Amino acid sequence: MHFTRYALQYVFVERLFATDLASQHTPNWARWTPDATFTEVERVSPAAAVLHVAYKLPVISDRDVCIYEAALPGRPGDGDAAECYTAVAMSIEHPHCPKHRGVVRARLLISVTVFEPAEGGSTRITSYQHADPRGVIPASVVNACITRGKTQLKEMRAVMLELK
Repeated sequence: MHFTRYALQYVFVERLFATDLASQHTPNWARWTPDATFTEVERVSPAAAVLHVAYKLPVISDRDVCIYEAALPGRPGDGDAAECYTAVAMSIEHPHCPKHRGVVRARLLISVTVFEPAEGGSTRITSYQHADPRGVIPASVVNACITRGKTQLKEMRAVMLELK
């Protein structure tokens, strides 16, 4: 994937992860995850929020998760890293994010995605995810979700270029 270095500027990345009120509290990044519905439960700060994310899944029970997400300048261990940006998230309990009958509450133990400059003016995106979807999930469904991740990166690139 090739992104221009502009994509790393704080204001730009803030726009990428910002809540777009015109689309009923759907963050820009929801545009590359069409199988999920994002609802802002609470705005904690301009760069942090509690979100409810509901996933419609074929074959298995739908999943949802209540997460705290924050956008930070720099990268883990180096908050002053030039032109770097980190998005972090984890599951939380929140009184306005109740469990729903027939939906399995997954757990996002940790999510860290780092955007940093790479050679040739491109952007390196490194993402670490540790999640427990809970319940029994067939290998074919797990494999389909992993394959979908590559497609989501391409869709994310299109959104980033549009916001540029």
